[in-house]
Amino acid sequence: MANSIRRILKLESATSTARAAKALATVLAAGVMLAMSNATLAQDATDPAYAALKGKKVTYIPIAMNYSLTQAWYAGMKREAERFGYEINVRDPNWDAANSVQAFQAALRDKPDLIVTLPTDTTSISRLVAKARDEKIPVIEIQQITSTAPDIYVGPDFREFGRANAEAVVKACGKDSGKSGKVAVTLGVVTAPASISWEQGIKSVFAGRSDITVVQTQAASWEASKSNAIATTALQQHPDLCAIMDMWDGQATGSASAVNQAGKTGKVFVATTGGGEKPSCDAIAAGGFSHYVSFNAEVQASYLNTLIKYVLQSKKPMSDQKSIVITPPKILTKETLSASSCWTLDELKRSGG
Repeated sequence: MANSIRRILKLESATSTARAAKALATVLAAGVMLAMSNATLAQDATDPAYAALKGKKVTYIPIAMNYSLTQAWYAGMKREAERFGYEINVRDPNWDAANSVQAFQAALRDKPDLIVTLPTDTTSISRLVAKARDEKIPVIEIQQITSTAPDIYVGPDFREFGRANAEAVVKACGKDSGKSGKVAVTLGVVTAPASISWEQGIKSVFAGRSDITVVQTQAASWEASKSNAIATTALQQHPDLCAIMDMWDGQATGSASAVNQAGKTGKVFVATTGGGEKPSCDAIAAGGFSHYVSFNAEVQASYLNTLIKYVLQSKKPMSDQKSIVITPPKILTKETLSASSCWTLDELKRSGG
């Protein structure tokens, strides 16, 4: 195109300006037609995706819909569903394993094109995940994985999160720290896959260390009030307690509050994990959380949307290809915080993840 234009412009010296202008217009018109043709080809290449996604049905079964993490994922999924013309239908078990089973059974009766779920524990829906496979209904599990493996798992490796928290505790409380080395560990639900994996990661770091002593391990069932009571007791029984490791930031607010009530904020090291919502960044900035490993729900929503669209377009049975997609951790401390470290639900609803 550029060479043609240069050749035409050279004609001006030998021919009339009108003839040169007419020839130039012809070349430019051809260029416009070529550009339009390329644009049409590009559009044609994406059309099958819209056609494959339109009208599909996805059932979303979170552990509960009354907290920001599951709402964050839903905001991301809903935005993309509206964009591409498929449906996201929510069945909310509200923290109850029996309700989760019923929700999954109802989903199987509805025969959606895909089930996305955050399981309450390792076993409650395992038999139903196997039944979904038999019925050719693909299952994506997010954040926690059942004993019967789904077609796709997307979420953290919580052993890695446990190791990261434990290594920070060793640095703060271990040899040469001048501290007692006493640590209290607070799990979520004992049977929850995330709790099990996180504790495994902690044990792998503390194993064989004489400078670290775990003085108690209890479960708070994801409840901040229970976490507060557990931490209060630990602080009373061990006035020289060096650290509290609390599995999830939602319940760890209880631990941080107990430390504050005891007048020991900044003296007792509080390590936790979470989805990276802004209140947790605020807690880090205020000294309530000393070490925070974020699985960044905003990034997870993006991963989840990509996988949903892949599954809905796939012509191959998902049961033939098990996949595990491990989302990256982000370690946050007061020193590493920035304006973009955490997200808000309103922002995620606007952006869609």
